[in-house]
Amino acid sequence: IRIAKDRIVYLTESLRQAEQEVPNVQAGKPLSRDEQLRMLKSKFIHVSSLYTNKHPDALRIKRQIQNLEPGFDGEMTMQDAQTELKAAESELAQLQEKFSATHPDVVKQQQRVAKLEQRVNEGSSPLGAFSADANSGNLAYISLNGQLRATQHELEHLSEVKEALQKNIKEIQANIDKTPLVEKEYLDLDRQRQTSLNKYGELEAKYREAKLAQTLEEEQKGETFTLIEPPIAPEKPEKPNRKKIVALGLGLGLGSGLGITVLLELLHEVVRGAKALERITGMPPITVIPYIETPQDNERRKKRTRLAWMISVFVLIVAVILTHFFVMPLQFIWASAITKLGRL
Repeated sequence: IRIAKDRIVYLTESLRQAEQEVPNVQAGKPLSRDEQLRMLKSKFIHVSSLYTNKHPDALRIKRQIQNLEPGFDGEMTMQDAQTELKAAESELAQLQEKFSATHPDVVKQQQRVAKLEQRVNEGSSPLGAFSADANSGNLAYISLNGQLRATQHELEHLSEVKEALQKNIKEIQANIDKTPLVEKEYLDLDRQRQTSLNKYGELEAKYREAKLAQTLEEEQKGETFTLIEPPIAPEKPEKPNRKKIVALGLGLGLGSGLGITVLLELLHEVVRGAKALERITGMPPITVIPYIETPQDNERRKKRTRLAWMISVFVLIVAVILTHFFVMPLQFIWASAITKLGRL
């Protein structure tokens, strides 16, 4: 549409220039009376669309026309007014794209368009002498006029297409706006469907139970199904047997520790005691001096004893915590122990 409007402006200006071109000027001959009238009236149309009829330029051109045609009253033809109106509207659209609505050029062009629309609505009477017949011999004018009409028809067609597309956009936007409501309805329907499926499953299970009871009664294998005793949840796990695992671990730990100690003693050749020295040398020692403990030795022994007790208490606490969280809660162990003691 923008390209068509620009082309209309260009063709309108070219058409105005073609109206002013006269073959006699190109050949060096003076203008005839009709050609001078056509040129002056073209200028008068353009000036009248810009200013009032009392403007000096309009009055000057009007006097020049009246010198050649005394009956001229300053009114333009309907065709000229419509052509000038379309050109003015195209120029206004271009100015509105570049400037704001309060720009002086935009305001001036809007006044020009309003004035031309008023003249077109009033339906001015034709000028008679100034018509398309005056340009019947101008081939450039005829070609440009045809292109202008074709472009105007194209602009009308594009405007109709634009309106149709805008209508489609509004319909699509309306459908998009309705999408949440449609989604809500869809979710409600899906929820109702799921509820219906659940009810259907329950009814189907009851139907199978009734069918089975009917079959058993027909075959006389049983009159009724009665649940004599409900299943009992086990109080302790079937496997693994934690007691055996603990006993086995304790035995393996003690046995492996004892075995490693014996093995280290056999591999570590150290002389300990007078008897061991007598076995090695074959004679008893003259005397045996016992180990004399110093206060520092006593202090080190006490520190080792305290450290051993602290480690033992820490290991016991860790064992209790691990038993509580990974084996069995302490309250259950305590209750089980009380129960067993009560049985004893």
